[in-house]
Amino acid sequence: LFSQLVVAIILLLIGFVIGKVIGRLIQKALQEVELNKMVRHTVGLRLRLEQIISGFVTYFIYFVSVVMALEVMNLRSIIVYLISGGVILIIILSIILGIKDFMPNFFAGLTLHRKGLLKEGDKVKFENVRGVIIDFTLNDVKIEAKNGDVIFVPNAQFLKSKFVKLKK
Repeated sequence: LFSQLVVAIILLLIGFVIGKVIGRLIQKALQEVELNKMVRHTVGLRLRLEQIISGFVTYFIYFVSVVMALEVMNLRSIIVYLISGGVILIIILSIILGIKDFMPNFFAGLTLHRKGLLKEGDKVKFENVRGVIIDFTLNDVKIEAKNGDVIFVPNAQFLKSKFVKLKK
């Protein structure tokens, strides 16, 4: 039993190191081919696919190493069912909670993009804030105020409130 525990811990450590290394290598490779820029030019949207893909690969390797460690300890089937049920429950709850804020901002972002109402570099006045748009994604608008503060405004809020594009 002790030797199984030691082997399981070693498998976990090796799996976590390999997961981290491969995740970083994939992210660097995707940065070399400039995946985010390609998606931005092709689709016109700013998505962080490099980070998403590398994170997915990293956590997938972590998961495989955990399953292997559980197999060594002959606990795989019981624990995997419990973990799978917990993960599915967490995913469902996360989706439900995330959609409530994400969907209005996503559709507002699509509207802002399609109508060409905003773009990076535009000077805007939004409520009590004046500044320059430094980033514009499907979820939010990042504005750098005159005093140097960076303000994140959800797209839905941007559409609901009146904003004014100022002359450059």
